[in-house]
Amino acid sequence: MKVRVLSARTIAGLLDFGEAIDYVERGYVALFEGRVQTPPIQHLENPDVHGEIDVKSAVMRGSTPYVTVKAACGFYDNPARGLPTGSAMVLLLDGSTGFPLALMDGWLLTSWRTGAAAGVATNLLARADARILGLVGCGEIAAMAARAVARVRPLERVAVWAPPADLDLCRRFAATTGADLGIEVVIAASVADAVHQADVVVTATPSREALVMLDMVRPGTHITAIGADGPGKQELDARLTAGSRLFVDMVSQCRVAGELQHPLREGLMTEADVHAEIGAVLAGAATGRESADEITVFDSTGTAAQDIGLAALAFERALKMDAGSEVDLA
Repeated sequence: MKVRVLSARTIAGLLDFGEAIDYVERGYVALFEGRVQTPPIQHLENPDVHGEIDVKSAVMRGSTPYVTVKAACGFYDNPARGLPTGSAMVLLLDGSTGFPLALMDGWLLTSWRTGAAAGVATNLLARADARILGLVGCGEIAAMAARAVARVRPLERVAVWAPPADLDLCRRFAATTGADLGIEVVIAASVADAVHQADVVVTATPSREALVMLDMVRPGTHITAIGADGPGKQELDARLTAGSRLFVDMVSQCRVAGELQHPLREGLMTEADVHAEIGAVLAGAATGRESADEITVFDSTGTAAQDIGLAALAFERALKMDAGSEVDLA
């Protein structure tokens, strides 16, 4: 039984970030149309070490069926140990036999597809004249989100905020992202400063309390909220979520792990008040933004439908190019 092992470096040589945006979009549509099955996330926490693990899985139907199982970790004390905060592994199985096909680095796939989601949502829901991006958070996901948004809107400036403890990281982020995008990236003095000047906002933190309040957001702003992907996590004021035109990746997932969980718990809205799942809008079954001054929010908890498309593409490219290495498990 041979399994192909793909490192992050190998995957980066096989895929292009622009393809990630395309495959994330396809994943949302496949999810809406029932071509990908995704059971509930298994969310595990170990507060003793400030760590969490999400296990996400999916089944892709079709002529070449696949199954993926991904374990994605966030251990927030790791930087003090000289380690990255995030890590992940993806196991790709043959959907016809159940036998393993590949084991691959999952963090590159996760950061790419999570950031790409911001590009998909911005292209679909932001005003056409959006030019300023506000970022809440300065990690790798925020960097990928900035790249994705810059692909779908001609950005002129990015304003980024991070907690004071991350100031050095934020400075490096501003320099690197500014050079990468070829535009001005400034460090905002506060969340309100980053948000109020922006046409598009992306939040990408592990916060468990609201950071972006209703009165910070200008009419016509689009927000992609990425950080809330587990019970209790929150980046947006519940009144903001309830008062916006709200789009989600999966209602069933967002109601327990996303921004949606908070206004539901506080009685500010019901599930019927969610405007649509984003796959429905992409498939033409629901409308997107309907006026220039409404606030749109995309509650992005991350789905295994996004993982499976990119993992399958990486594996098929690796076979054609004989990339990676093979391990015999027999």
